[in-house]
Amino acid sequence: MGGFYEAILSLMVVTLGVVLLTLSFTFLSFGGASSGDDLDAEAREIMDGLLSSPSLFDGDRVAERSDIVRLPHGAISSEPSLGVRIMITEVNGATEILYQNGGPEGMKERASLSEPVNVRHSMGDVRAASLTVWVWR
Repeated sequence: MGGFYEAILSLMVVTLGVVLLTLSFTFLSFGGASSGDDLDAEAREIMDGLLSSPSLFDGDRVAERSDIVRLPHGAISSEPSLGVRIMITEVNGATEILYQNGGPEGMKERASLSEPVNVRHSMGDVRAASLTVWVWR
């Protein structure tokens, strides 16, 4: 009879250990996610600033090609220690870096955000594109 109670007790100890281990991993992931969330928020803030800029986009997210290539640096607000890269990728695969602050070497964390936009090359030529903001520390 003694072996049965010992087996039950050992199962309870193992179960309690697994529960404690799971809780500790849960709390570790909450603590590590805060800086990544900060980068996501910073990318969203930069993207919102670009999309709401009347000098770049009209209400339908259509930008003139000449305006988007000469991206006004005043439309980009970020903290000095933050690396930023803004790119536009058209459907045909052509990718162009519109703005970059800092290099990605030595970065520990990064986040990106993409939004669909349209680029007007000429009066009858409007092409779909993706505007991407990368931020890193």
